[in-house]
Amino acid sequence: MAHQLLQAFVQALGRPAPDPAALAAVLQQVVARAHARWPEIQIQGHALVRALASRVPPDADPATTLALLHTDDIYLVAACLDGDAAAVEIFECEHLGRVDGAVARLSLSPETLQEVKQTVRERLLTGQRPLLRNYSGCGRLRAWVQVVAVRTGIRLISARDRERPTRDCHLEQMLGQGGDVELEYMKRLYQGHFKAAFAAAWDRLAPEQRTLLKQHIVDGVSINALAALYNVHKATTARWLQRARHDLLRHTRAVMTDQLRLDTAGFDSVMHLIESRLEVTLRLLAD
Repeated sequence: MAHQLLQAFVQALGRPAPDPAALAAVLQQVVARAHARWPEIQIQGHALVRALASRVPPDADPATTLALLHTDDIYLVAACLDGDAAAVEIFECEHLGRVDGAVARLSLSPETLQEVKQTVRERLLTGQRPLLRNYSGCGRLRAWVQVVAVRTGIRLISARDRERPTRDCHLEQMLGQGGDVELEYMKRLYQGHFKAAFAAAWDRLAPEQRTLLKQHIVDGVSINALAALYNVHKATTARWLQRARHDLLRHTRAVMTDQLRLDTAGFDSVMHLIESRLEVTLRLLAD
């Protein structure tokens, strides 16, 4: 059994694993624990180890990574995505059933609350690519679902209470208004380049950096709440956020410099505006 689990894991991982005997023992323990917690779920352990392998970063030690993941939650997610009826029922009861509490601070009407719950369920469980596929296992599934619910509620409120500005209007707001004619010309000239560069820079970030920035800037999750979510000290969370912001701006500058071959004071001014309005830009990307 342990050898078969190891084979499935290594095949999904796409590279040899160090100390395969120890890893096989870890995988067997993880699968046994998941089965013990969810005995009514019928999917095989191979589905779990494949899901775990997909969450191991390149060059990371698999055993070390597994020790940091919430493997029971990953098992439940894998079973839901596999269509296991018992898993879906558990997920709806233990996680979707808590959406009301998660969005309570939004003061939604009963009709909007019902729409939020239905929308969250559809986004997480249905479609060609259910959003549950994005669950990394680094934090508790319950907290992750709550973030999805809050974001969904905010979007529904925004859609009903005001007309959404277009993407170009967002970018005008991001780039700001000013009296410097040369600078205004630079901003208009490079706005299209910036949109492409920022999108490319966003894609260059590690998935966990994108998630962290969205949670903090777009969803408004505080540093203290993120620290609790990831079970780390708030100073660690602040350091992660600072690094993610730095990397995003560094990648944006690199792409624009490479494309435009510029190194002017005007270009530096535009980059300064980009940095100062990063929150607006990230909300634009999240729309």
